[in-house]
Amino acid sequence: GSTITQQLAKNLFPRDTTYYRFGLVRKVKLGITKFKEWQTAVKLEKQYTKEEIITMYLNVFDFLYQAVGVRSAASVYFNTTPDSLNIEQSAMLIGMAKNPAYYNPIRRYDEILKRRNIVLSQMVKYGYLAKEVYDSLKILPIELDFQEESHISGLATYFREYLRTTMIKPEPKRRFFLFNDQFEEAVYEWENNPLYGWCRKNRKPDGSNYNLYRDGIKIYTTINSKLQQFAEASVREHLAELQETFMEKVTELKNPPFSDDLEIEEIEGIMGSSIRRTDRYRSLRNNGVNNDSISAVLILRLK
Repeated sequence: GSTITQQLAKNLFPRDTTYYRFGLVRKVKLGITKFKEWQTAVKLEKQYTKEEIITMYLNVFDFLYQAVGVRSAASVYFNTTPDSLNIEQSAMLIGMAKNPAYYNPIRRYDEILKRRNIVLSQMVKYGYLAKEVYDSLKILPIELDFQEESHISGLATYFREYLRTTMIKPEPKRRFFLFNDQFEEAVYEWENNPLYGWCRKNRKPDGSNYNLYRDGIKIYTTINSKLQQFAEASVREHLAELQETFMEKVTELKNPPFSDDLEIEEIEGIMGSSIRRTDRYRSLRNNGVNNDSISAVLILRLK
């Protein structure tokens, strides 16, 4: 899309349909998606003002480093909130909207500095900024307070990971489970737990599945943040001691860290079952990779 409205329509309905291996199918799906984007853009311009469209656009724009939307971008790049951004900080974020990969403030400082000053000069041109203010701002460096958002930081990381993996679970298929009781348990969860596979069970208005990362889904839990903070602080305090105790015990085992009560076949079964439940395994299988090749990939050490 060439206009802000068309870009907004494209961001509201990401082109998942373009990831097809066969050319004809890809072209047809892409054509349908573009038509939907055009329809959405027309409806947006009829129902919303330009200010509202720009606001929506900035709230779904990907500013890199897990920063989706201007609120997240303000937090990631300046460790603040949108209402606390100063003029030059706001200009930098707006400058990124032209091409965030090229105007990456972490990797291309000189380019984003030039782009920020162009935005400031445009503000002067259209009467939003006095010339003397522009002259004082354009010589300022960009001072970042970079705080990259990550799924491994913040509270309840294991709990959040459990939520993530549970919500994106696919409908259980017997071939992905080593033991029948595990398969039956997964089927029971699929049929009785609304959270299990939520992103696969529920569809957006356009018929596509929800994307946990791009569709602005808000998840509310019963977790108590204060109690969670106390619990995690207690774990950090005693973890070194517990790890030392664990390392002493594990050296006494025949097949650490597994109990000596387990036979080697049972251990291999546990490992095989765990591997088959991973997203990486399913992704490789769905792309036609055989089990021997998958095993060779999974034993490689990752940095």
